[in-house]
Amino acid sequence: MIDYLLSLTLTATVSTATVATPPTDAPPPAVVAAAPAAPADPGAKPPPMPVYLQPGPGLQLILGEWKLKPLLQYWARFIGDTGRDLKDGPFLEYVGQRGRLGLDVAHANGFGVRVLVQDVRTWGEETDTLVDFTGDGLDVQEAYVDLPLFGVAKVRVGRQELVLDEARLIGNVIWTLRARSFDGVRLEGTWDALHAKLFYAKVKERDQNPDGHVPAGVSTDRDLALAYASYTLPSKHYFSLLYAYDGSANDSKRTHTLGPVLKGGFGAFDYLIEAYLQVGKYNEQVEVAFLTAANFGYTLDVPGKLRPFVYLDVVSSDGTPNGTFDTLYATNHKFYGEMDLFLNLPLHTAGLGLINPGAGLSAQPYAKLKLLATYFDFLGYKEDPNLGRQLGHEVDVRAIWTLLDSVQLHALYGVFIAGDAFQKRFGAGNDTTEHFVYTTLQCEI
Repeated sequence: MIDYLLSLTLTATVSTATVATPPTDAPPPAVVAAAPAAPADPGAKPPPMPVYLQPGPGLQLILGEWKLKPLLQYWARFIGDTGRDLKDGPFLEYVGQRGRLGLDVAHANGFGVRVLVQDVRTWGEETDTLVDFTGDGLDVQEAYVDLPLFGVAKVRVGRQELVLDEARLIGNVIWTLRARSFDGVRLEGTWDALHAKLFYAKVKERDQNPDGHVPAGVSTDRDLALAYASYTLPSKHYFSLLYAYDGSANDSKRTHTLGPVLKGGFGAFDYLIEAYLQVGKYNEQVEVAFLTAANFGYTLDVPGKLRPFVYLDVVSSDGTPNGTFDTLYATNHKFYGEMDLFLNLPLHTAGLGLINPGAGLSAQPYAKLKLLATYFDFLGYKEDPNLGRQLGHEVDVRAIWTLLDSVQLHALYGVFIAGDAFQKRFGAGNDTTEHFVYTTLQCEI
């Protein structure tokens, strides 16, 4: 049926085109002397435009110098937990899903357009299976245009996802079904091993206008501006530097963040080091904080690709929310436990900051099966004389099974045991242990 529709579409819309096979890597024919070219015939028809399907991962339709790539994704996730609130209560469970439909259109000269529509919902959230079709979770996740500049750079204008390095400060939080997008513009270019970008996003708008849907009562703007550069060395080592400004001229909170990322490896040994300094101004008061992170691993020369690793995260604090390092627009889910008890810093540590030493083991016993076990020890950077600093411990065990090239199944079990500081700080009840499970079916083209 798909082949029939594709044939019908090509016949109806590209009647002058010929269907060809994709270019191959075969050597060119031998060069022979050619006779002088005949004068061009003004009435001659142009050569037919090549049209074919691009093989390989994903699906692309080639129309001469244009590439059309459909974007299709479906995720279904079951989540069950004991509340993640340290209070007695029932076991909670629900199923959420995400569907994405979009199209990438790109020209050989670098011009391109993407539109990606997303629907996120929890099964059973609608009040009626027939008359409730409002689509509360329907949104445009990405809609932008790429404009080439001099063959070495491009400008991207519109709604877009953005991920820098390990997403320690800037990420799309892709694990959540809704994910994150920015409304903004970026200028970026790549020159051999050097990549650089400038980015600006309007995070919050206060001015009402007839074309928008700005909520009433927004009292301040909020802007994000950053400069970023990365360089990859031939010897498997990588370096990047980020500067980010978050806030606005009429906002009481403004931060400047600067820091590098170093990662690479020596044989079976690998490393990742990040360090950021943050200077913030809150109601005319200046605060200074820092974040450092290090991860060291070693892949053993044994079957199963066993890789033990150790890591340490330090998020500084002076004991107040304003004096705690702000992780900005990070994907904190991947750093501070899958149970997301410390997803929003400094809010979720109540101004204590965070010291997070831990260790883990990853393995790949089969080509299509990956396993990961991680231990987290959560400590407050700032010790409260009345609460101490032990926030808790977490263990996560995760499996990823690739069923097909475009289909994966993720499963996780996590357990969190609250420490004294966490219990007292957040008024926990009698239950000091939380359990969490999820499975996610991910299908995408």
